[in-house]
Amino acid sequence: MHPSGRFLYGIETQNDLIRMFKVDDSGHVSPNGSVQTGATPVHMFIHPGGTFAYVSHNDSGRGSIRVYEIDAAGVLSEVEENRVDGLDAPGNVVIDRSGKFAYVAIGSEIWAYGIDAVTGALGLTGQHDAPRIPVGFAVDPSGAFVYAAADEADSITALGCSNGALSFIGTYATGARPTDVVVDASGRFVYVVNKVSETVSVFAIDPLTGA
Repeated sequence: MHPSGRFLYGIETQNDLIRMFKVDDSGHVSPNGSVQTGATPVHMFIHPGGTFAYVSHNDSGRGSIRVYEIDAAGVLSEVEENRVDGLDAPGNVVIDRSGKFAYVAIGSEIWAYGIDAVTGALGLTGQHDAPRIPVGFAVDPSGAFVYAAADEADSITALGCSNGALSFIGTYATGARPTDVVVDASGRFVYVVNKVSETVSVFAIDPLTGA
């Protein structure tokens, strides 16, 4: 969903498309066209400022992140010179609330990118190991901590974030095959959905350390 609440987007992975929709004041959704993407789009995240969208692609392990401008009508157009190629199986993309940094799951790592406020271009600022595979992850509201669920390690890893540099805080056991992570709006709690055990793990966050 666009931050304005006026536009909605959906990825069609098999057809290499992004479907665009308008949302009226009553919440009714209507088609707004489509955009052809690169091969096998995986995940899409819209910048908090509403001006750019970031889409990860994973075509048989040959991955990229593509950057799209969003115009006043909610229509996407790729900024080809900002494309990041040569990535190893990129997954989810998450942007912090400030819009200054983007985090991408790459294999068994989390990579951090600084975002150019004018062009939307990404510049690598840091990377850190995360137990395999960080399918779902989230940034806390302050932007100081990242929490990454390891699908194949039944755990969640806490990382510190400082100007795009990542540091290890700790790893904590979850249920079986954790897939999705949410930090609540107050930044006090983390919720992890565990696919195989069909449970939700709940953690309290130390506001000083992120543990």
